[in-house]
Amino acid sequence: MFYRMGCLSCYDKIDRVTGRLFGQYGAFVARNPWTLIAISLIGNVLLGLGVTRIEIEDDIELLYTPYNSQSSQDRTKVQTLFGDVSAKNFYPQSQTGTGSHGDIIFQSTDGCIISLSHISHIKTMYDKVLNITFADKNNNKLRYSDVCAKRNGYCFVTGDIIFTPSFKLSILSNNITYPLFENVSVKEIFGNVEIENGTLHNATLIKLRFNLREDAKSIENVKLWMKSFLAQMKTMPASRSKTEIIFAHSNSLSDEISSNLDDDILLFALTFVFIILYASFATANWKCISDKQNLAKAGVLATLLSILGSIGLVSSCHVKFVTIVGVMPFLILGIGVDDMFVLLSGLAETYDESPKMEIEERISNVMKSSGVGITITTLTDIIAFFVGTSSSFLSVKNFCIFTGAAVLLCYLNYVTLFMACMTLHEQRVAEGKHCCSNKKVKIEKEEIDKGKSIMCSGAKPMCREDIEGPMEKYPQKFIAKIVLMKPAKVVIICIFIIYLGISIWGSLQFQQGLDLSLLVTEKSYLYKYNEVDRTYFTKSIPISFVIHQSGGYETETAWGKIQKLQSDAENDVVIDPLKSLNWLRDFRSSSYYDNSSEVNFTNALRTKFLPVMPFYQNDIIFDDTSWLVKESRFFVFSKDTADINHFYDVMPRMRDIAKGALPITTYSPAFIFFEQYQTIVPETLQNLGMTVVAIFVVTSIFLPHPVLIFFITLTLLMILVGLFGFMYFWDLTLSFLTMIHIIMSVGFSVDFSAHICHGFMDTRSSDRQEGSRGAIKKAGAPVFNGAVSSFVGISMLAFSKSYIFQSFFKVMLLIILFGAAHSLFFLPTILSLVGPKFEEKSEKEKHLEIPSEICVVCNNKVYPHDHNAKKKFSALGMLKHMMKSDKRNVAWEKRRNSF
Repeated sequence: MFYRMGCLSCYDKIDRVTGRLFGQYGAFVARNPWTLIAISLIGNVLLGLGVTRIEIEDDIELLYTPYNSQSSQDRTKVQTLFGDVSAKNFYPQSQTGTGSHGDIIFQSTDGCIISLSHISHIKTMYDKVLNITFADKNNNKLRYSDVCAKRNGYCFVTGDIIFTPSFKLSILSNNITYPLFENVSVKEIFGNVEIENGTLHNATLIKLRFNLREDAKSIENVKLWMKSFLAQMKTMPASRSKTEIIFAHSNSLSDEISSNLDDDILLFALTFVFIILYASFATANWKCISDKQNLAKAGVLATLLSILGSIGLVSSCHVKFVTIVGVMPFLILGIGVDDMFVLLSGLAETYDESPKMEIEERISNVMKSSGVGITITTLTDIIAFFVGTSSSFLSVKNFCIFTGAAVLLCYLNYVTLFMACMTLHEQRVAEGKHCCSNKKVKIEKEEIDKGKSIMCSGAKPMCREDIEGPMEKYPQKFIAKIVLMKPAKVVIICIFIIYLGISIWGSLQFQQGLDLSLLVTEKSYLYKYNEVDRTYFTKSIPISFVIHQSGGYETETAWGKIQKLQSDAENDVVIDPLKSLNWLRDFRSSSYYDNSSEVNFTNALRTKFLPVMPFYQNDIIFDDTSWLVKESRFFVFSKDTADINHFYDVMPRMRDIAKGALPITTYSPAFIFFEQYQTIVPETLQNLGMTVVAIFVVTSIFLPHPVLIFFITLTLLMILVGLFGFMYFWDLTLSFLTMIHIIMSVGFSVDFSAHICHGFMDTRSSDRQEGSRGAIKKAGAPVFNGAVSSFVGISMLAFSKSYIFQSFFKVMLLIILFGAAHSLFFLPTILSLVGPKFEEKSEKEKHLEIPSEICVVCNNKVYPHDHNAKKKFSALGMLKHMMKSDKRNVAWEKRRNSF
């Protein structure tokens, strides 16, 4: 008992302090509406000017892989040691990056592509690509030969072996050996193959890869060539030899993801229109004085200004815009309109207190009752995004910065611009002016008596019913009737138990990782290339083991360690032992091997072995003075696979194998993208933990009651489990994209539940059932309309072709549904059973309460019904009001006798 009273006393003290502060601010707004409107508009416009300084980051690796990961550090180390040799001795396995290139896949539309006529046509296209010209920054005309990767002084094009005389003879004799033709692998050249006894009998696709240099001096020219290559491919005429051309280049993914944003601008425009229409509809009561449609439009305007201002502000701070920030406006529209409905509910509540309240007092009371609510939800959202800024993924970090800034500006706009507009709205209502024409409305007595109020005539609102529209009145009444019935409570609890069971099962099946090729739309040329390439061509991952040992390679001890390391790696389930490249193994088995001394070993290696084995020249670093082997590396290769992402778990296994006596760095360009699989789970759990703890602290400050804190936390955990579980059913995986959504879900989950819990405490009821009823009455409509407006805000994303926007729509839909369901059904049900209870009212207070069915006149003021009003009115004052209504005489006679 004492514990419960202590909690309620603590809540009362905090509520009084925060209420007083917000009330004082509300009074300040009511006294200076035009000043705040001017400051808000000017401030947002000035911040918005920062969009002129916007910078866009579209580098795939930088955006979608963990920053400063072990693989990126290892790559820097390998690049420093071995440098770039793409301009003189190009071998694919020696590349430290994914490589720069342009690809063309030739697909036969009439069956086999291995014919002289098809090869002749392909050669014509090949020559056109070689002769593509482009201008550098100095306007010099350049061709492929100026930017190509070279070997032995010639441009190296993977697949050009098909143009050799020997290959043409093999076509005629039907004797093309496979997978090696003249010691050259042709697996990556031919697709959809048929093999018999090591001979290639049929294939429907041929792929040519035009490899490009990667040295720093050539980067800009390489980009220009790729741009010209793409333009040339898009304008290629239809084939006359029944060969379809499919193409892409190494930067296609970055370019196509960026272009998706342009395609979805129309969606935002439509969403903006629908949000205005819904906000107007939801707030409309079609009464010429109290109608709030214009006020709703001011709320949408405040949200749009926050989007503009946040992009300008963050861009001015040199934070780069990333593609996934494109979903931010859709998110902020939902958050902003939700705040608007909460504030409008607070405004309606003041008419329960007194319809003739002074405007300054009314605005003050709105901020007292609803200002705390939107402050709690804003803080929870900002905390969630603030935690997200610690992400190692640049895309997640920048998204959280942009969105966090937008949430903050949205809140500031609502407590300044929107509240100032609410003040002007109430001034107009107090003066009895029309909501459209702003002219004085003639009040017809007969219409008031009939309870009618139309857009061309009407009266000032006298109670909450007069100011609320249908979407504000009826949802909360309907929900309250369902939730507060005993049979319904049992059904609701059972449904949520089933929901929790399904969610837990789905969570256990939830996978991680994201194939970046999914980020392009189906209409993109890259989409078709990826589909064909993945379906018909296989790939292998080169994995290098860099040995940091100076000298001593001629000893049996060193060879034993290296041999064991290679053997352990080759025994891995995904490694093909027949593909390994080890210079020391091949040198030892050659006739040039001499280990009589370290000097003889080095001389034989440098002067005899490497000249005849040029592909090993990139793998050995000699000391500049002693000419001893300073650093070296050997390679193992994975088995052929259509999708190398399936082998992501090979990275930690290879690193574990390399932990031994030798100082080793294990590296592969594919590891850069595999790092997401190592990072995403611990980072998501860390961010979730930090966010939940921070929100727990905020909730404890503004709602300092352990029962409420427990139920808000329980609701949050249930929504998160549901989110993980149902994401599995929707074929979504845990990735940098869904991590953003999960971070957002924490804030949204607390938003809705905090409104309900705050409304429950505001009722101050000693009856839990009535407390839940009051919570739904106060917060039910804002939560319902906030959920609907959030859905309207994201609905157009369902029609987007972008995977980023589609995944955002799916996860946000789950968040909205689960958040609204828990807040409108689960929480009121639980609170009606085990929620906090206030002290029961004394008999005197009960007698002096205003009847819940009536309005009361006291001291020349009209007070509408209020279940929890504690104001003491004179019997004479109530008698004067009740005697005016014949319908209520009987009810009043009973109350009068009790006095």
